[in-house]
Amino acid sequence: MELESKGKLLLNEGAWTNRVKILQVSRLAEEHLVAGLDIGTSKVAVAIAAKDGLGSCKIIGVGTGLHNGLQRGVIRDTDAVRQAVTEAVIKAERMAQRPMPPAVVGIPGSLSSSFTARGTVPIRRSGHRVQAEDVERALGAAKAMSIPPGRRVIHRILRGFWLDGRHLPGEPVGLVGRHLR
Repeated sequence: MELESKGKLLLNEGAWTNRVKILQVSRLAEEHLVAGLDIGTSKVAVAIAAKDGLGSCKIIGVGTGLHNGLQRGVIRDTDAVRQAVTEAVIKAERMAQRPMPPAVVGIPGSLSSSFTARGTVPIRRSGHRVQAEDVERALGAAKAMSIPPGRRVIHRILRGFWLDGRHLPGEPVGLVGRHLR
């Protein structure tokens, strides 16, 4: 980020990603820039790349920042990690001579987890034909699952639908059944 359907990726509430400022500059999209940011045990690494018309990328900026803010995959010193992220971003931007675009961020495994949420709804109308509203109700039921304290959903992935116990290869709208999951 739901049904046998959406996996939810959770992140510790105090994690550093809440504090990373990501630039939303439309010019960056026009230049086809992409970036990656990875937080390691003792170093943050940033790469900025320019995509050409054929889908290839050329690295135009890299930066690193050292820190000792992580211990066994858990952030112990948020300020040290934040400072390392800032240092790495500044170095990469200087080398690229452009601001960093929104980045793909590597999140240490100890800070994230995922789970599958399912939402089942009955199809009550005459003829039991699935409509878009039924899909929305099933998605809503899956989203209503409780989230552990101190965690939040940062991404959802729709994994599929089941109609009367059968996995569907695509969208269920228009099909006939009694229970949509």
